[in-house]
Amino acid sequence: MNIRQTTQFLARVNLLDNRDVDQAIIAHWHELIGHLDYDDALTALKHHASTSTAYLMPAHIVAGAARAREASLPPRSPATPETCAGHKFLAHYCVHCGAWDGIEHYRPVEVHRDTPTTCTGGAGSSSDHTRGRAVIHTN
Repeated sequence: MNIRQTTQFLARVNLLDNRDVDQAIIAHWHELIGHLDYDDALTALKHHASTSTAYLMPAHIVAGAARAREASLPPRSPATPETCAGHKFLAHYCVHCGAWDGIEHYRPVEVHRDTPTTCTGGAGSSSDHTRGRAVIHTN
């Protein structure tokens, strides 16, 4: 957004809450929201004005514009461990794709009712016992 658009944006804000707008305020707001797309900022303003009674601050517009931008993007396919662009582990699992970080203490655990000698397939199969995968058998 350029300085002229920031001025237009603050004129709309002024219509909502009668705030004083002068050149210093325009320059300050432009410093904080000038990187945003004008249409995304207007979408954020409309959303804030229709859903909140809080005094409008630049942070409301930045967050709202990010939501507007995200909503306008095509839906993403869920990441898999093979396609994950960058793992971000939380509690030893990637929040994007579910991959395990490999720390032995937190290895995946399977729970099923078979015994090790009658375990016949699927998750926790007998081959999992020989690979060292944690399998808990319940009776």
